[in-house]
Amino acid sequence: MRIVGHAWRDLAHTNAGGSEQYVDILGRNLLRLGHNFTLVAGGPVGDRDYPVFNSGGTFTQYLRTPFVDHRAGKFDIRIDIANGMAHCSPLWTRRPTILVWHHLHDEQWNMFFNRPIAACGKYFERVLLPLIYRKSLIIVESESSRTELHKLGVDPNKIFLLPISVDQITVDVKRSPLPTYVVLGRLVPPKRVNLLLDIWDEIRTKIGGELQIIGDGPLRDELERRNIPAVKFHGFVSAEEKRRLLAEAWLLLHPSEREGWGIAITEAGVQGTPCVAFNVAGVRDAVKHNETGLLAHSKDEFARHWINLRFDSTLRTDLGERARQYASTFSEQRSLDDLAKAVELALSLNQ
Repeated sequence: MRIVGHAWRDLAHTNAGGSEQYVDILGRNLLRLGHNFTLVAGGPVGDRDYPVFNSGGTFTQYLRTPFVDHRAGKFDIRIDIANGMAHCSPLWTRRPTILVWHHLHDEQWNMFFNRPIAACGKYFERVLLPLIYRKSLIIVESESSRTELHKLGVDPNKIFLLPISVDQITVDVKRSPLPTYVVLGRLVPPKRVNLLLDIWDEIRTKIGGELQIIGDGPLRDELERRNIPAVKFHGFVSAEEKRRLLAEAWLLLHPSEREGWGIAITEAGVQGTPCVAFNVAGVRDAVKHNETGLLAHSKDEFARHWINLRFDSTLRTDLGERARQYASTFSEQRSLDDLAKAVELALSLNQ
């Protein structure tokens, strides 16, 4: 079957993150199932296992995508990736469309736009997107996102849970003798690394060690200029280096205010590294509180969890082992089986 994905960004973009990883894994899994997959994404784009077409800039792509899609070929199914906005394929094609809904952005609109534009964005996401895709299958990564869609009035029979798969590659290295805490993700406002640095600055003399930040983004210069002691910025690293850093770390710290899932949490779990995070949508699905990590409702509680796990090696090891077991359930084969079912369901909805 010929399938095309419409994404905001390709992995080649400097601000690529979890959504772009999800799209790439989705595309490669579709190839493994025997389908032909093509990606149409905002530039810049890079070489992949599948053809990739540049649809334009951050905003112009939403006007250009139908025309680039037409030039790219004839397709049986279109997959739109919603990042607040989506490419609205049901408005310009009669072929089946799947919407990948990571999460409701809601207050995040205010972080990037002035009040009138943010209000329009919220209305589009909450009202127009469910209306445009009312006949389409909607894929979500977590129960949190499924619940959000239920509250927006989406037919539950058209929501399909498809958690992201992660490489089950473990690294045979020892934990760092120095207490090491890792943050992994894009350096953008919703990830709240600034807040984490505030917490670190308050407790670092109590717990010692080093805070390592893996990832890049528009906030990196601002964060580095804070010059907080014992903080190391790695920027983008290779997959091998990322796995090594996660395997050596004592804890993964995840201060994000909202996620579709939180792939970094599962990647850390593969290496047996537990997580301290906030109890927010998506993250509470990736972290099982008191089983694979600890969830906090406030900045102070986050700090207490961090301190607790720094000094309780038995609890830290226990949570890490259960995080490894939980992460192992998100295998490639599970994702392939679920994806095959999603494609069949999307076709049946269009009949």
